[in-house]
Amino acid sequence: MSTCGVVTDESQIEAIYLPPYADQRHGSLRVAVRSALVTSMNDELRFFEPHEYENAEAVASRLIATLAVRRAETSSGAETTRYDARIASDVAGLIGRQRGDGGWAWCDSVCQSDPNVTGWVLLALGEARSDGTSLDRGVVERAAQYVALQLNRPTDVAHPASVDQKAFLVAALSAASPSSQARIQAQALYEQDRARLSNGGRAYLLLALHALAGGTASASPAPSDPTRALLNDLAAATIPSANGNHWEDPAEQRAPFLTNTSTTGLVSVALARVAPEHALFPQTIRWLVVARSGSEWKTNIDRALGMLGLSAYAVTTRELGASFRYRVTLDDEEILAGLAQPGAPATAERTIPLTDLTLGAMDQLAFERELGGPGRLYYTLDLRYVTPAHDIEALNRGFAISHAYSLLDDPTKSVTSAKLGDVVRVTMTIVASADRSYVTVEDMLPAGLEAIDARLANVDPALKAKLEDERRAAAGRREGAFFAPWYRWYYSPWQQVDLRDDRTVLRADALPKGVYEYVYYARATAAGRFFVAPAHADETYFPEVFGRSDSSHFTIEP
Repeated sequence: MSTCGVVTDESQIEAIYLPPYADQRHGSLRVAVRSALVTSMNDELRFFEPHEYENAEAVASRLIATLAVRRAETSSGAETTRYDARIASDVAGLIGRQRGDGGWAWCDSVCQSDPNVTGWVLLALGEARSDGTSLDRGVVERAAQYVALQLNRPTDVAHPASVDQKAFLVAALSAASPSSQARIQAQALYEQDRARLSNGGRAYLLLALHALAGGTASASPAPSDPTRALLNDLAAATIPSANGNHWEDPAEQRAPFLTNTSTTGLVSVALARVAPEHALFPQTIRWLVVARSGSEWKTNIDRALGMLGLSAYAVTTRELGASFRYRVTLDDEEILAGLAQPGAPATAERTIPLTDLTLGAMDQLAFERELGGPGRLYYTLDLRYVTPAHDIEALNRGFAISHAYSLLDDPTKSVTSAKLGDVVRVTMTIVASADRSYVTVEDMLPAGLEAIDARLANVDPALKAKLEDERRAAAGRREGAFFAPWYRWYYSPWQQVDLRDDRTVLRADALPKGVYEYVYYARATAAGRFFVAPAHADETYFPEVFGRSDSSHFTIEP
């Protein structure tokens, strides 16, 4: 089990209950505290180093990232004038790339002006404007005219306008130059197309409405306020996990340039500006921090919006300027203590053996921080203990997994018994409710079965061919997967498969959201009635995101 929390003005208490049937010889309670979710982002700027042939999108992304770093460091009291020259140079570089029609192109030579690139540049210039940079009025007016033409261009039923692109362009226009045209477009989007917007489109529309209203945040928007309805829409679409909250949109319905990572970054920016006290905000930032450390910031847009979201949170919470003492106690016994200072965030961790906890009773963990100083204290708890596997039920904490046994002559009929020497088909089904990283799946075999490794030379070629056909058919059943039955090749997400004496282990560094089947064969090698332990799937570096099947028995008859 895993949980986390934030200590602000009042101490927090977590109750730890260890069931009386838990095995105290295995497992632990890990307690970790930190004074900042957002650490220094300065090192992210190395990904934006200028180069000779960079385009307008790259310059705009670097401008947004640099502004984000400057804001975060300013909130901690650090000196930030070293970023001023880079910001001024990038603003000038963008203005110099503007085309005669008012737009910006994806490439600097033969490309035509592109509405998506133009919108991204306007967002960057709007961020600079909000930090006090003066923008040439003619530049903004020409860009606004170009965007207005894109928003009002004729469309037909066969090629309808994208409502998410509209929301993106309206947000860009509102950031760089709030106007009555932008206000009319934003209101029309909300009233006519709100139900069709993706999560990214909702976040862009939120930013547009916020900018057009003067940029004032509200702790509790009025029921009639459009921002309240959009916030509720985003809250309903949240994908929560032990890693934090994030949002996903289908690939065919995304706002321009956005991936799932940048969509979550964009939502965090919208939350920071419209509702900084929203309950989803801290856990959304936690997910972005995890994505950053897990190398999920893959594009300039991912990185720029991620940094913008993290900096907005750092400014809101003042956590980079934290100054306080903290203390953690377990049943009044101190287990952690320390000091958080500006420029030196506190980080501490302790692993407690289960023998220090009381079986069948409540233990109390108290988190306290010194009042008066700025900042917050974040904590996470991970409790791991071993339970009896007999009669255990299936559990889904991010993965649903099951395994079924059948005989080769009837693949559709599940069996709980076989004869000695039979070949048993094992079908594992894994359901990932969201994109997962560094996934490990373990399927424990009953002691009377032994997995058949089809890579070995002593395996019957006919059996190998049959297994290959079954795996190809399983791949073909996966919705949305590429499958060409006339080729020998088929898609499998599993990069490593280990067939061991007592289990089969699958590994994948990236497992997209979906349903997966994996088929392997096992031979009945010993007679008896054997216990079948649950199959288990988890994210290796976040094992609290996991799933298991139920337990059962399997009989092998002589």
